[in-house]
Amino acid sequence: MNAATITNRLEDWWRGDQQALPQVVSELYPQLRRVAAHCLRREARNHTLQPTALVHEAYVQLAGGPPAHCEARSHFLGIATRIMRQILIQYARRRGAAKRGGGSRSTQFDDRLIEAPRRTPIEEALEEALEELRRREPRRHLVVEMRYRFGSTVEEVAALTGLSVRTVERELQLGRTWLERAVYEGDGLWPHN
Repeated sequence: MNAATITNRLEDWWRGDQQALPQVVSELYPQLRRVAAHCLRREARNHTLQPTALVHEAYVQLAGGPPAHCEARSHFLGIATRIMRQILIQYARRRGAAKRGGGSRSTQFDDRLIEAPRRTPIEEALEEALEELRRREPRRHLVVEMRYRFGSTVEEVAALTGLSVRTVERELQLGRTWLERAVYEGDGLWPHN
C-alpha cells in the first residue's frame, strides 16, 4: 500500500469503515512493532509485555474507541505511539498497586480531601502553546511530541514519520523557537535584544 492509499484508508476509517483500520494496521505492522520495541526499551528489563502484545493492545484500544482523524501515516503512528505509552503507564500503575496490596482491603476515602496537583503558570502556558502548535502545524507538533514527550531519537522520529533527519531537526528547532516565544513572550519573559 502506498502512502496515498494509507491516507485514504485512514479517511475511510474516520468516516466509519470498520475494515479500514485492520488494513492500515496490517500494512504498518512492522513500523508499529518497532515503535513498541522502542517504548519497551525504556521499561524495566523484566517487563512482561512484549512488542507484539503492546501493538495488539494498542490496536484493541484504537478499534474500541471512536475513530481518530489522521491526516497521514505519520500522524497515525504518532497516535499509536501515544496509546502505547499510555498502556505502559497504566500497566506500571497496576503493577505498583498490586505490589502495595492491590485492592486487598477496602477503605473509605473522601475525594474532597485531595487537591489536584496544580500546574505552574509556565506548565499551563506550555500546554496551551502545544495545543496551538497542533492546530497550526500538525507535522511540527507531531515531531516535537514524539521527540520530547515520548523520548524518540531524531533518527526514530525520521523513520516513523518518513521525514529526513534534516527535516526532523529543522522542525524541532522551529518548534522549540515557536514554543519558547509562545510561552515566554506572553509573560514578558522573552529576552528582547
